Amino acid sequence: MLTRLIFAFILSLLMTANLLGQDSLSLETILIEAEKQTAVYQKTFNNLLALETKTFESYDKKGQPKISRRVESDFLVYQSSKNNQHSFELRNVKNVDDRPVPNSEANSEKFFAELAKTSTLKSELEKIQKTSSKYDKTFDVSGLTLYEGIILSNNLRPFFEFKLLGNEKYQEQDVFVVSYQQIKSSPFISINGKGTDLETPGLEFEIAIPGALKKNNIWLRGKIWIDAKTFQIWREERELTIQTAEPLIVLITDFEYQMSKYEILVPKQITLLANQIKKKDGKFIAVKDVKIVFDYSNFKRTETDVKILDDTEN
Repeated sequence: MLTRLIFAFILSLLMTANLLGQDSLSLETILIEAEKQTAVYQKTFNNLLALETKTFESYDKKGQPKISRRVESDFLVYQSSKNNQHSFELRNVKNVDDRPVPNSEANSEKFFAELAKTSTLKSELEKIQKTSSKYDKTFDVSGLTLYEGIILSNNLRPFFEFKLLGNEKYQEQDVFVVSYQQIKSSPFISINGKGTDLETPGLEFEIAIPGALKKNNIWLRGKIWIDAKTFQIWREERELTIQTAEPLIVLITDFEYQMSKYEILVPKQITLLANQIKKKDGKFIAVKDVKIVFDYSNFKRTETDVKILDDTEN
């Protein structure tokens, strides 16, 4: 009887250990498989074209939004002519505040002629960014569509703690919900610095930080909704926070994806909310400053002509 009890106890411990191991492996498997799908996304998300509508909103002292600019562009995921391992977001602006941009087609042809004359990957990128953000006032936001789930990259993951929050339905699909929290500074995340290496996945942020908080850690946190069957990403919420007793949210980015005929989920809407950090009653608080919403039509593939666009094709 005693032997049976001891055997049963040992068996129970082994089963518990196996279950714990499976739970740990389950999260690790989800992260590994999702990271594989982000690589597929980056490889497939080339030479795709869509109509992008970019809406800028500013906030008054009462926190009420006011649309300050609306920019419509032919959006192209442009594969670099200098290095086919790199792609850039290229925008040919068609309308600003519902008014057509004069000579937009001629400007596009001139731009591509000048782009062909660039000699390096860096100069090519600078030319594209300058032209694409011409009507964005003082804002410089780029690359949001190119690196889906960048936090899952092999070089970035060691700097984050991940948790499997559970399963739920998202757009009628079964998904895993995974949270992440940065736990240490990373050389692949640049805050008001020299930027990151173009050859390595990374994130760059230029933000205004009060002098009293400049020595505080500025870390990322968020949640990712991962398809339970395909491990593709349906949504990601990302926050950039200044680490204080109660973290101050400087930037919120919400990525939403949609179905396509290219066997990957593609961007549907990206919302970016930037806060100002101000002092009130002796305490720092985050106050809404600017919101930028990027909306995308269905994507189609183009090999040669950036001016072709068919919103009805998926």
